[in-house]
Amino acid sequence: MMKAFAMRLVHLGIEAHIVGDVTTPAVGRSDLLILGSASGETEMTLLVAKKAKSLGVRTALVTSARTSRIGQESDMSLLIPARAKAVADANTASIQPMSTLFEQSMLLLFDIAVLMMMEKRNISSKEMLSRHSNLE
Repeated sequence: MMKAFAMRLVHLGIEAHIVGDVTTPAVGRSDLLILGSASGETEMTLLVAKKAKSLGVRTALVTSARTSRIGQESDMSLLIPARAKAVADANTASIQPMSTLFEQSMLLLFDIAVLMMMEKRNISSKEMLSRHSNLE
């Protein structure tokens, strides 16, 4: 979901990268790191959040956990009340396995954000397509 969102940001003309990609540049104080973790406890994501904080990078967590270690490290959190693979209660029950409902909800959330940015920036789908990969 994070890669799909980053791709759409690029289509909007916004510089976006994925942590761990070989072409990802250094981050700095003017950057925003968006983290996704249903549980808010994913070890690698927690390490990235801590490293970003030590570099003065602003962080935003998309999660289904009201409280978590990554949430404590993040500047802001957006709660999606959907089942995480290890945590389910009556309010987040789903017949879908593990964190599928959270992942689908995150994709819808990002799609809504892209539509809002398209409107605010007055960017058409045709303009976005001009930034889509043409090597396929």
